[in-house]
Amino acid sequence: NIRGLTQKFSHNRPWFYFDHDFYLAQCIERGVSPPLDSSASCLQHYLDRGTRLGLSPNPLFDEDYYRRRYPDVAQQIQAGRWISGFDHFLHVGAAADFSPIWIFNGDFYKGLYVDLTDENLRFGHFLDRYAHYLVTGITEKRSPHWAVHALRTIKDDFDFPTGLTQLCSLMSDGSHVPEVFKPVFDYEWMKEKYNWGRSVRPASFIRYYLLNVKDQRLSPSPYFDEPYYLSIQSDIQEAVDTGV
Repeated sequence: NIRGLTQKFSHNRPWFYFDHDFYLAQCIERGVSPPLDSSASCLQHYLDRGTRLGLSPNPLFDEDYYRRRYPDVAQQIQAGRWISGFDHFLHVGAAADFSPIWIFNGDFYKGLYVDLTDENLRFGHFLDRYAHYLVTGITEKRSPHWAVHALRTIKDDFDFPTGLTQLCSLMSDGSHVPEVFKPVFDYEWMKEKYNWGRSVRPASFIRYYLLNVKDQRLSPSPYFDEPYYLSIQSDIQEAVDTGV
């Protein structure tokens, strides 16, 4: 149950925790006034109000991204079936390999690492593949996303987190995201091409790309032209349109 949330990590479900400092920073950014007297009251604020306001409990789960990525879940929240996207992920999404943050693609991770069968996950006391990545996969330099996998192929000096603390820092701060993901993603080029101005920040531009590439036909860098590629690959165009 989501009300069993605590500030402690667990091996089998390391994403299920509450980060007091992260939550406070998020509230300030969103213009929400949380109680400041104790961590316990802050956690209670999240359970009572933050879930309804679309706030995230920690940097390893992005509530807004999850609702946008899975609009049917957002509709179910509106209908009162779930308290939040985090609630849905806890009960359904994690086991179904849904993506809780933009940097972890559950379907990609499952497809790439066929050794992570349900049986092997249970043997390692993991409740889901995201938990496996956070505890073991990240230290083994397994790729959580196709972009990470591509960069590890083409960049000898690719500097991506190999520990949970580093990953949390990347997801909380994000100021290094443009540099980390070059040349697959080029923030300055995209910012100029699509006239983003200040509307899309460096820390969240790949997140924005992933949520909008299908509708806006965004190109990630000068080295890949999305509209042109789709125009000459009719089968890919059809797969994109149908969500395959």
